Amino acid sequence: MSINRFDDQLVLSAMRKVQLSERNDVFIYVESGFRLTQDILGYNQYNGALSHLILDGEGNIVYSEIPEAMKVGENFSRITVEPAKDGISRGYHWFKEDSSQKWSVVSIISQSQYQQEKNQWLLQILLVALFFLGFTVFLAWLLWKMVYKPLGLFHSEINGMSKNPQTKGNRARTQIPEFDFLLGEFSNMQHQIGDLFKEVQQKEKIRADLEVEKLLYQINPHFLMNTLDTVHWLAVMNGQGEIDKLVQSLNKLLYYNLGKLGQVSTMEEEIDALRQYLILQQIRYDFEFDVRITADEQVLQIPVPRFILQPLVENSLYHGLSDEGFIQIEVTCTSTLNIMIQDNGAGMTEETIHNLLNNREAEQQKVGMGIGLNYVHRMLKAQYGDQAQLVIDSELGTGTNILLVLPIKGEDISA
Repeated sequence: MSINRFDDQLVLSAMRKVQLSERNDVFIYVESGFRLTQDILGYNQYNGALSHLILDGEGNIVYSEIPEAMKVGENFSRITVEPAKDGISRGYHWFKEDSSQKWSVVSIISQSQYQQEKNQWLLQILLVALFFLGFTVFLAWLLWKMVYKPLGLFHSEINGMSKNPQTKGNRARTQIPEFDFLLGEFSNMQHQIGDLFKEVQQKEKIRADLEVEKLLYQINPHFLMNTLDTVHWLAVMNGQGEIDKLVQSLNKLLYYNLGKLGQVSTMEEEIDALRQYLILQQIRYDFEFDVRITADEQVLQIPVPRFILQPLVENSLYHGLSDEGFIQIEVTCTSTLNIMIQDNGAGMTEETIHNLLNNREAEQQKVGMGIGLNYVHRMLKAQYGDQAQLVIDSELGTGTNILLVLPIKGEDISA
């Protein structure tokens, strides 16, 4: 440091000898404002806690901001234990930077200030770590609420349905529209499955009732048919042709009813059994009535439940058909099997039709074979559900029209 000759202010000066030519020695002298140097050295991130030393080429201190600890003129290399870029001496942390001209600048900070700064950095790192930990926990909670919890509800609903399919679960809410929609659809599916179970149980109950009813009216077929066969030969031997015809028709009809239990019938067999039944009725009541049967060729081998024609025709016979009456039976096939039965009898009221379809006992008291419209109605429900249709249109004094529509299923129809 020296005094500027123009304004008597302290300046930081340096002079170096340079070799520009072989003859003359050239010296370069540089000086700068001391206050500028102080400003440069004083700029640091420690808010003024950092001090500086300037060392010459020999390691002597030529400038010191902490003269109480490190004096100007003192050799810095004697203060440190060994030459290094940083270290701890006299209660200070120091960091040394060397220039190409062998001058050095040493930054010095007290250990207490250094430890305080270190602790501040550790605190900042800890706060950042806690922030990211909290943010991670928040994301995990959000993921649990938006994904894991709704999936847990699905899992619970599915487990409940697997253990008891008929249970109608409560409609859960997740406050997430997409998951609420899916849970709603799943709840609707549960209700539909429950309804299907009830429908199947109802159909099975109807089927069981029909089987019980068959057993109640079942007679040992071999004993009955062998007995009728004996009556047939006795009638032949005694020249009783009408009795013989009656017994033959009854034997065929009973064989169709009792001798083919568990087997599938066809439309052709149904028509043949109906003809035998009509022969019995004509002999029994001793009057002629016109029954016209037309059936397309392609319908004859279609499988159908047994005894669907006879109860429908029997209804016409027992509800006002006179000697001049007729019954028209027409069987056609489109995408369904269509059976139309028309008569010009006395007709029926709506109340009578309802009783015939739903009251078993009242029907069996009037119908000779004990198989009437109620049997057909229940059998259609058991076999086809809502796929079959039985429509009865009747008017008093005019006649009755019966339309039976059956789906064509193939060979899977129970007898």
